Formats: sequence, C-alpha cells, structure tokens
Amino acid sequence: MTSHLTSLLLTWARTKGNEFRWGQEQQDAFEKFKSILTSAPLFLDFPDQSAPFILSTDASDLRIAGVLKQDTTDGLKICYYKSRLLNDTESTYSTTEREALAIYWCLTELRNYIGDSEITIETDHKPLVNMHKKRNYGNKRIDNWLIYLQDLIPQIIEIKYRRGIDNIGPDYLTRYETIDSDNQQQSLSAITRSITRQATASASSLPTATEDHPTTSTLLLKSTSILDFTLEKIKSEQDTDTDIQLIISRIHAQKKIDNYVLYNNILFRLITKKNDGTKSKVPYLPASMLNTVLEAFHDHSLSGHFGVQRTLHRIRTRFWWSNMRKSIEHYISSCQQCRKFNIVRSKIPGHLKSFAPPTDVFQVLHMDFWGPVRTLSQGNRYEIVLTDNLSKYVIAKAMSNNTAKATAEFIMNEFIMIHGAPERLITDNGVHFNNTLMKRITTMINTTHSFSASYHPQTNDQVERFNATFCTQLAKYYDENEDDWDDYLPSVVYAYNTGIHATTGFIPYELAFGRRQKSPFDSNSSNFALTQPDKFFKYLQKTRRTIL
Repeated sequence: MTSHLTSLLLTWARTKGNEFRWGQEQQDAFEKFKSILTSAPLFLDFPDQSAPFILSTDASDLRIAGVLKQDTTDGLKICYYKSRLLNDTESTYSTTEREALAIYWCLTELRNYIGDSEITIETDHKPLVNMHKKRNYGNKRIDNWLIYLQDLIPQIIEIKYRRGIDNIGPDYLTRYETIDSDNQQQSLSAITRSITRQATASASSLPTATEDHPTTSTLLLKSTSILDFTLEKIKSEQDTDTDIQLIISRIHAQKKIDNYVLYNNILFRLITKKNDGTKSKVPYLPASMLNTVLEAFHDHSLSGHFGVQRTLHRIRTRFWWSNMRKSIEHYISSCQQCRKFNIVRSKIPGHLKSFAPPTDVFQVLHMDFWGPVRTLSQGNRYEIVLTDNLSKYVIAKAMSNNTAKATAEFIMNEFIMIHGAPERLITDNGVHFNNTLMKRITTMINTTHSFSASYHPQTNDQVERFNATFCTQLAKYYDENEDDWDDYLPSVVYAYNTGIHATTGFIPYELAFGRRQKSPFDSNSSNFALTQPDKFFKYLQKTRRTIL
C-alpha cells in the first residue's frame, strides 16, 4: 500500500549527504496513499440498521479476528475491523474452539453495531456451520458461549462456510505479522532514523539515532572502542564548551554562583541527596559528550535500554548538565528499539492479596522458566529466573532443557551454594518444580516450597514481571538470524540489577549486598562524595526498613 512512497523515502534515507527533498513525485505518492486510506475497503462506513450484516471471522494460533460488513444497494461496505491476541489459556484451545471463540468474541464486542438486525456469519471452519442450531454442541466451552449468545442467536440467519482463500479480511488480521515483516521493518527503521535526525537537528542539540550511531548498541558491545569518561577527557571537552567556560569565568571573577565548584580547573555541580542529606559533586558534562553518555547509559547492553527513570538515576549519580530529565526523555522517545519493543502495562483490577513480607534479603525467592524457544547455537532453549522478593535482585541462566535435574542443579549451584538456603521458595506447578527431587532438596535445606495457583500466574508475579521485562529488553539487542539472545542475557540481568527499581525506589544490587556497585563506565575519579564513613551503613539499614 505504501511501497512507492516508502521506496522514494528509503532511497533518500540511504544516500549520505542528501538533504531532505519533497518534490512532485513524493507528493503524488503521498496523495495516492491518502486516497487509499480514505476509500473502500479501508474507509469505514456507518452501519445501516435497515440492511442485514455479514460477519466474517477467523482464528490462528496467535489471534482471532472479524470483519463486520453490509451488502447494500451501493455495494459492499465495511463497518468494523476487529482483532486481538489469544491469551496463554486460549492458545491451548483446539482449532474448533478457537474458531468458535472468534465468533463469540466478535458478536459480543460488536452487538452495539448489530442491534436487532439480522446477521450472516462467515467462517472457514466447516464444523461450526450449524453451531447456532444445536441445543448442545458437545463441547463445554462452546456450549457456554452459546448460552451467553442466546439473545443474539435468533438474529443469526446462517453460519456460512467460506474457504480460507476467500476469507481475506479476517484471515489477514490473524496472520499479518508473518507477511514480509522483516523487510518492512528494516525500511521503516531506516526512514524513521533519518527523519528523526533531520527533525531534531534544528529543534535541539541532543543526539539522535543516525546510520553512524544506531539506536541499538549491539555494535557497542561487540566493538573494541573504549568509552572514555575520565576527568581528563571531561576537562578537555569542557575547555571548548562555551556555556561551561562562561560559568568558569564568573567563578574566576569571584561572582557568586550557587551549586557550582571549580576543582583542578574542572567544573563540578554540587548535588544534595534528598534521602540522607549528603552532598556529592559530579562533573558538568560538556554538550560534546552527551551522545556518548546517553548511548552508554541507555543503548549499551550493560544498561539494558530501560526507561527514563532508570537511565536518569544511572547518569545523575555520575554527571550533570542542564535539563537532564528533558534531554533523556527526548533521547529515549526517539529510540527506535524502545518504540518497537516496549509494551504498555496496566494493573489488573481487584484487591491485593499478599503473604507476610520477608524481613531480610534472600529469605523469600520466586523461580520460573521462560521458553521454550527455537534451539540456539549453544543448544539453549530456556531461561530460568530466580528473583528475591525483598530486594528484587535477579539471578538468571540460559539452559538447554527444563528437567527436574537441571532445575535442581541451578538452585543448588547458582544460589544455595553461594547465598545459603531461603526460608521460602515460590514456583508454579510445573513438573520441573513439583517433583520428588525438588521435595527432597527443599526438605534437606529446610525450605518451604509454595506453589502458585493454576491459571493464576500473578501469585508468582515477582518473577513473571521480570520475564516480561526480560523479553522486551532482550529483543532490542539480539540478532534473530543468529539466535544469540543467550549471549545478551547476562548483560540484561546486570542492567536490571544495577538500575533503580520502580516498586522499591532502590537499586536491587545495593539492597542485596549492602554496597554500591562500580559500573564499567565509571572512571576512578569521575565522582566523589562529601560524607562521613559510617553514613552509608545507616543509610542501608534505613533503606531496608523503608521497603518492608
């Protein structure tokens, strides 16, 4: 649909040195694209209650979908396109159940459009042709759906079989991601990167993604370049920064400037921590180093492509510049990897039900598997995750199988032999957790093994939440053609453990081990605090009490 316009823009985007040009050829392609969007079959018509409706439905392994249309004197008109993903339970349904679910869901969602009009249903699944005429279909799920639809059944004239090849609308809605999605995404990414670079160059001095500096930091991880954030490098760049030199000149002129200090001819900013009142001074970062810092603390695999709050917390303890939050928000909002893979989460309605919280770290653990996926080059198909309930500290490992033996070896070697035995272990009811070997181990180490309720993974939400984060962040790095996500797993876990956690407001690593962790990006002298030696221990104790 957009191939001609995309081709024109892509040719421009891939040619270095070209200025953006919008000529008659581009305008004609845009007008054609606009015409397609505002004409049938993409343009939706208002429903005509005097005409009967036709509902075409389909289901795949991933989605269900439907197209509501009307055959009027003016021809076939589309009233609504509808589709959604199947949840974990629905994806286990049989083919007949999924196809019936598509009919039930579409009728339920579109009943306000249908009203009391007659309707014909089209499906590519023959066993459902007489579904509405049967008092008992012989399938408990389908029988329940028919009961819910009993007020609409009299309006159904016919459930008609339509071959899949002719059921184009809903068939595409259930399978559209498999149609040349890789080539399309590469084209869109190239165009978006170039347009973002052009649009933000005049509006802001902030760095954005370019062909030479892609938003993904896979190249950073695999390259041999060294990130230089030493005070010597900062001083060198400060010497050519006009804003910084203006402040330094005012300090030399003995004019009062609050919260700035000059030390060894390097400009620092004084930062006061709200929680304990201690002060530290961090270098004023020159504008020339913004791109490198933002790439390192957001794009790099050791930073994990996390959001604004985590990225801001990582940077502001090491550097300072004017309008830091706004700069970081702007940079992350233009990050194509984040825009592509981030998901919007919402809380499930209802009252919270929780058990008594732990009083120390590594007291209550949550464990779960993620997978299986296609076998990787190193033979791995699964990821096992262990999360501490109090600190949110995570231990994860890629594995070739999820057997009881492999699970037992992981918890013994990766946790118990290092951190000791937990008081409580929470898992799901899978056979890799609920087995004789695990019972013997938990009995031997005097650990209570609790199981989450079936079909209610929220009971084990600590580790489920990390799995959701893990999938999103890992997708921003690994190469689908190389199947190398297990290479990036340690980096993503590291970034998660050393970033501020949204629930606790603290860093999991610091809560778990009682010390601050030195980042690979830290130089030996880029940050130093003005505080008393015993204050950190008191701060740690206060922090742990806060989250209990």
